[in-house]
Amino acid sequence: MKKAIIFSCIVVALFFATASARSEQGGLPDLTGGAVTIPWSDFKELIKDLIAPPPPPPAPPAPPADYSVSSVAYTGRLEGDSAVFSASFAVVVLAEKKWVEVPLLSSEAAISDVTMDGVPVTLSVRNGMYVIITDKPGTHTVSLKFFVPVDTGAGPNAVDIPLPEVPSSTLRFSVPRPGLDIQITPAHFRKVTPSGGSTTLDAVLPVTDRALISWSPAVREEISGTLRVQAQVNTIISVGEGIMKGVTTVSYDISHGTLSTFSVVVPAGIDILDVSGDAVRDWKAVPNGDTSTILINTGFAVSGTTNIVLLYERNMGGTTADIDVPQIEVNDVVREIGYLAVTASTKVGIEEISSKNLAGLDSSELPPDLVSASENPILFSYKYLKYPYALRLSVVTYEDIPSLTTVVKKADLASLLTVRGDLVTRAVFEIKNNVKQFMRLSLPEGSTLWSAYVSDRPVKPSVDKDGTILIPLDRSARTDTSLTSFVVEVVYITETKPLGALLGRREFIAPVIDIQTDAQAWTVYLPERYSYRSVGKDMEPSTPAPIGYGSDMGMNAPALAPMEEMDASDEVYRGDFEKKEEPRSQIYMEKNIYAEGLSAMGGVTGMKGVLPVKLDIPFSGRPMSFSKAIVSPGERSTIRIRYEGKGVSGLLFYIGMALFGILFVSLIIALRQSLEVRRVVIDRRLAALFGGSLIAIILIAVFLIMDTGAAWWGLVIAVLIGGGLFARDLIEKIKEMARQSKEEHIKREKERSKLEKKHEK
Repeated sequence: MKKAIIFSCIVVALFFATASARSEQGGLPDLTGGAVTIPWSDFKELIKDLIAPPPPPPAPPAPPADYSVSSVAYTGRLEGDSAVFSASFAVVVLAEKKWVEVPLLSSEAAISDVTMDGVPVTLSVRNGMYVIITDKPGTHTVSLKFFVPVDTGAGPNAVDIPLPEVPSSTLRFSVPRPGLDIQITPAHFRKVTPSGGSTTLDAVLPVTDRALISWSPAVREEISGTLRVQAQVNTIISVGEGIMKGVTTVSYDISHGTLSTFSVVVPAGIDILDVSGDAVRDWKAVPNGDTSTILINTGFAVSGTTNIVLLYERNMGGTTADIDVPQIEVNDVVREIGYLAVTASTKVGIEEISSKNLAGLDSSELPPDLVSASENPILFSYKYLKYPYALRLSVVTYEDIPSLTTVVKKADLASLLTVRGDLVTRAVFEIKNNVKQFMRLSLPEGSTLWSAYVSDRPVKPSVDKDGTILIPLDRSARTDTSLTSFVVEVVYITETKPLGALLGRREFIAPVIDIQTDAQAWTVYLPERYSYRSVGKDMEPSTPAPIGYGSDMGMNAPALAPMEEMDASDEVYRGDFEKKEEPRSQIYMEKNIYAEGLSAMGGVTGMKGVLPVKLDIPFSGRPMSFSKAIVSPGERSTIRIRYEGKGVSGLLFYIGMALFGILFVSLIIALRQSLEVRRVVIDRRLAALFGGSLIAIILIAVFLIMDTGAAWWGLVIAVLIGGGLFARDLIEKIKEMARQSKEEHIKREKERSKLEKKHEK
């Protein structure tokens, strides 16, 4: 009880001291001699807050990993056809109160005798690895034994060991044979120690998942019989700009013995870049005056056949020079045969100046391996049987001819012309590009770009100081034979004059690019209320493309209902005047396409830096198609058409029919008159009628659209009129013949009557 009273007094004193300090600071007034009275419940809460225990400390952070394998030591030995290894892993388990799977070794190896801290444990297999499962944190030692088969095929004996990737790995391996050279790859340290009747390898390994150990006799082993070595030397010389490169393959055939070292003599003026082969361990060049000897060590005894490849080059001192082909001489062989092939790059011309101890061959007589190894056509082929041989060549470098690095394989344009005169165009370019960064695009005057896509993804075009649009290009992927192509698609609108109600002429200009185009096709979809005719020859008329034209080039225009068949032989395209408006008609499309175009540009005013949207333009109307081959960079392509309104076309048809009818009737009447008098008769009135109608027909055909159907109807009318005239003539002829027959009959009757009267008298 006393302790509680004392504690309460201390609390009250502290409270007043705090209040006094605050008062001095200006926070509270000075209440000297005053007192404070508070309810017991509030005072009790203050006491609880003062004597509350401190908060618990924060939990320690979780370890970054559940486990760590810091090091491993391998000890192995050769036992028969297998290599037996003991591995000791230093494993640190960091996670607490959870089970952890620690991978140790690849499941390729056979495994036994697994212990952890000296206690046998069981392994599992996860993702091709042996794993140990434990929930004991701390440092542990895991030991196991595993077995790996030995490769005893061609070449030295070897064992391929699967290993875990551990920061620190040491290995000791013993082979129970003396005098061996043991190699290990990879290794940062290697030491081979003979010990009694065995050879021991000690190595420190880098972080790796495999190690290859091989061993062979360190000295050459003699076999009974006389050593006999033959060689075939195949050489390819490639002459380029200022440098000559050579690849020589020496195929050794070793009989009655083994070799572990080989030597080849080369001219001192060449640079040996590499010496390789199945059995090559190391090599070095030993200068010897005008030549150098290449000493090649295999590291083990070699018998039978083996290949050694030398890669070298010689500086020619200039792009145009006279140069000697290097002579490669093989030492310590009883017989040698050699083949030599000379190739060149595209810009180098080669001529033979002189040769010695070389027999010319056709390239088909060379060994197949030598021919297949040549990337360029073989220009000269030789065979030699003895040394020394020599070949001197004259090399001339020619200048490059500029060639196309970017080409448009095909340009497909589809345009929709509205009655108001606006031309909406989608241009699709199939491009092969090697180095070009931009395609420079110039649109016709009064045009606005709506969208640009490259390889079916939106891009942001830019404009240079001349107003030319720059479209960023992809780089074509290179295949074995050529470059792949990609598609550039642009959509733009061109404001032009509205179409007249009666007739007129229009000219349309294709976009101009700075890349050569192999083939260009342009289909213009025109309002159906007019008749059309091509009057320009820059782009030739072609067969009209179907609706959905260009879909193979990425143009997503939907296919519409098939249109009526049209006769394109006279280059005239006529609309169906009685056809009513349908949901897919051109008029319906015109009402909606401008909204899509504005959306593509980012609204009514457009927004710079915003990627465009994909436009789906339902092309419809009367198509006129044009084509052009080989469009040069910067070349303009134009099409010109003549059009007529509905009333004019109908009126011209009847006028043309009447004129053709007059023309043919005049001819028929002239023919009839000539038949009557049995000579050619040209009536002035008929001649004037014929000439006037012919001139009128020619003028209509030249300046207006002449429907060929009018000629057929005029011919039908003329045939009917002419047939009527000939029928009338025939009837008149029949009547005349009947009248003459009657008159003759009457005359004969009168003569007979006279004769009878005379006889009576």
